Amino acid sequence: MIQTPDQPTKASVDAHVAQKIRYYRQRAGLTLNHLAVLLEDISFQQLQKYESGANRVSSSRLYQIANVLSVPISNFFPRAAQVSSNVLSLSEEKELESLVMEGPFSKEVFTLMSSCMQIEDHDRRKKVLDLCQNLVDGFVEFDED
Repeated sequence: MIQTPDQPTKASVDAHVAQKIRYYRQRAGLTLNHLAVLLEDISFQQLQKYESGANRVSSSRLYQIANVLSVPISNFFPRAAQVSSNVLSLSEEKELESLVMEGPFSKEVFTLMSSCMQIEDHDRRKKVLDLCQNLVDGFVEFDED
């Protein structure tokens, strides 16, 4: 198979999955040990290897992890083909995730991002983003009552 520039490689998908496991585990407030206990048949060390990318995660194990963390399994994979210029690079996404996890408005930012990601219609998603930008720019006035 010929790899085109906008197709993720196996290694990049594996690294992305590993990062997402760690991200969603931390978001849930779980330690590696606690997640291992919830998964029942896995060791702390194996989870650590998944998160570091040292070991690849099987599809059945990823399905189990997604269920325990209450996250759709699709959230563990890079966005399809990542062709759009609106899609963040992996480094930009990682930087944004750290801001979301550690910033002063982390819960609100995460809620907003999660909600926007669930809007499948591009035009509707764009309208929401435009509204947010307009609020920031001061073009939209609203009562604070």
